[in-house]
Order: sequence, then C-alpha cells, then structure tokens
Amino acid sequence: MKKPILQIFLLEGIIAIFIFSLGLFTAQQVQKIILKEKIEMPTLTIGEFITLFFFGTGLILFLVYFPKLKKVRGRIFKVVYFFSGAYGVLIVLSLLSSFLPNNFLFTNLLPLLFCALLVYRRAKHPTLLNHNLFIGLGLAGISAILGLSFQPEAFVILLALLSIYDFIAVYKTKHMQKMATSMLKSGTMMGLIIPHKFTNLSASLEKVQSGKEFVILGGGDIAFPLMFSSSLIAVYGITSSLVVAAFAVFGILLTFLLFLSQKKRKPLPALPTISFFTILGYLVVKFLI
Repeated sequence: MKKPILQIFLLEGIIAIFIFSLGLFTAQQVQKIILKEKIEMPTLTIGEFITLFFFGTGLILFLVYFPKLKKVRGRIFKVVYFFSGAYGVLIVLSLLSSFLPNNFLFTNLLPLLFCALLVYRRAKHPTLLNHNLFIGLGLAGISAILGLSFQPEAFVILLALLSIYDFIAVYKTKHMQKMATSMLKSGTMMGLIIPHKFTNLSASLEKVQSGKEFVILGGGDIAFPLMFSSSLIAVYGITSSLVVAAFAVFGILLTFLLFLSQKKRKPLPALPTISFFTILGYLVVKFLI
C-alpha cells in the first residue's frame, strides 16, 4: 500500500473507531438512564423515518436546484449544520460529564461551555480538523439517540432500503454528488472530509473545494450503521453492539479501499457495502453469539 493511501486509510479508521466508540458509549449511558428513571423511549417506525428522510432530502434538493435560492441556500445550510451538530455534541459532552462530580458546574455548565467553544472554533477556524471533530461528535450523539428509538429487526429493512437509495442517488440520478458539492461550497458538509495526509488536517475548508486532495465520507455512511449498532444495546447488550460496530467499521474501511483503488476515482455508493457487513455482524450476533 502506497504511503499516501496508507495515511488516508489509517486516518479514516481512527476517525470511524472514534465516532463509533463515542456513539455506543452515549447510547449505553442513555439506556442506563432510561432503565433507572423508567422512561418510555419514543419509537420510530420505518415509514416515519423514511418520510422524514425524504422530506429532508427533498428540501435540500429544492435549495440546490433553484438558482434563485442561492443567496439563502448557504444560510439555511449553516443553520442546519450548526444546530444539528451542536445538539449532538451537547448530548455526548453531557454524558461524558456524568463521570465528574455531580453538581451544576460539571453536569450542566461545563458541557454547555465546551459545546460553545467547539461551535466557536468551527465557525472562526473552519479547518478540516475542527470540522471533522464537530461533525464526528455530532454524529455520535444524534445517531446514539435515534438508534435507541428503533427495533434492530426494523433497522435491517431500513438499511436495505437506504442502500438501494444510495445506489440510485449516486449512479442513476447523481443528485448525491450535486448535494455534496453544494454543501461543500457553503462550508457545511454533513460528512467527514479526509485529507490524503495527516498534515492537511490543518487546511482550511475553502482550500479543499477542488476535491483533489481529500475524500468525503457522507454522514449517513457513519450514522446509519451506528444507529443500528446503538439499537442493539437495549435488546442484546453492549458486547453485541460492539461486534456489529466492528463489522460496520470493516465495511467502511473496505469501501474506502475500493474507492482509493480506482484508476480514475469516481463517486462510489458506500452504504450498500457498509450495510452488508453491518447486517452480517448482526446475523453473527443473533445466531452465533
């Protein structure tokens, strides 16, 4: 494996493991609170999630394909980007603070201050490192909460449907590339941006618009398998969730290798491969462990 490919492969692996670890920790802590406080967790059906998913996607496409909305497009993207990211970050930081002394400063004020600091750093210093840290924490928090709202069996079907959509969106309609380009131009990419070299993590988002020195992994390619792994905690426990997460990370890295090995790099639908290994991990947990 050539050095540049090895660096980007290792960096992707480190980021994926970091996000999955935080996400499953968050889901486990939330599950403990649910059991302790006897909270009835609201559930999401496949139909409800699909409706919300396509409504959000349709709204983005509406903003992307109408030139007259160009002036407000970036502002709307930024509001969604910072609000959703900050919400996920705050969830993770609040649960991490549970290991600190139980008082107002540590359990309430400190997570808010750190979250505000991350938002400030991301807004004022839009480097790849700050972006990936902000989005990574955000994905971990939101995916953990949403994952606990699903039954694992339902999520198997959902992953299959989303994989079909991903294939169509990349190879047929190609609107996935259009959305990614538009978000990247506005500096609000809802996904991870992996540079070819570790040193390029300090590069500004504005300098990676050409797409030649970085690789994008969509937020859904991390969020959906993490949601599925989180959904297992309430039914099978944390060990089974970790096994499925390991299969999912393997799928992510394999997809990355397939993309990097192309002679002429073209957009690749990542979710079908990732979903296959995620579901394979679930079958191992269900029937062999």
